[in-house]
Amino acid sequence: MGVKFGVLLCGTLFLVFVCGTAERASTQGLVKKANRFYEDGKYAEAIEKYDQAIEKDPDDPVIQYNKAAALYRSNNFEAAKEAFLRALATERENEELEAKSVYNAGNSRFRSGEGKEKSDPKAALGAYKEALEYYKKTMKLSHEDRDAKYNYEYTLKRIKELEEQQQDQQQQQDQQDQHQKQHERD
Repeated sequence: MGVKFGVLLCGTLFLVFVCGTAERASTQGLVKKANRFYEDGKYAEAIEKYDQAIEKDPDDPVIQYNKAAALYRSNNFEAAKEAFLRALATERENEELEAKSVYNAGNSRFRSGEGKEKSDPKAALGAYKEALEYYKKTMKLSHEDRDAKYNYEYTLKRIKELEEQQQDQQQQQDQQDQHQKQHERD
């Protein structure tokens, strides 16, 4: 079974705009353009349009969330995590969006950890442990979220494997050091 680290655009939430002002209509137009770019896989263009919409309506959590989704799809996991958390910070009443934001912040941290495993295993462990906390919070917000539970368990397994690898490497290094010291004495 594969890892469930996908992110979904909140498509049903896009049309929640109340078009009472020209400013709102302009924001809605930017979001629609951004959504089309996103759907076409043109994530850089989508991010640009979401940024323009955010300038007009910085407190809209859906725009923040969708920008985060585009960042995630463009493999910019650190920025995606921050954007998901901004969506969370602006959210006040939408529990579903809150749970998705926290879940996807966890996915972003997990993916960031994956990218660091070979070059910086300690940083990867830190990212995985942070992801665990996000999945735990998601499970509290949405008790039925099986993906969060699966990702929590998978991430926990990755942490244990990485810690074991680090211990093995440390033991090998200790043995090499001991062998080197013994060789210097002879």
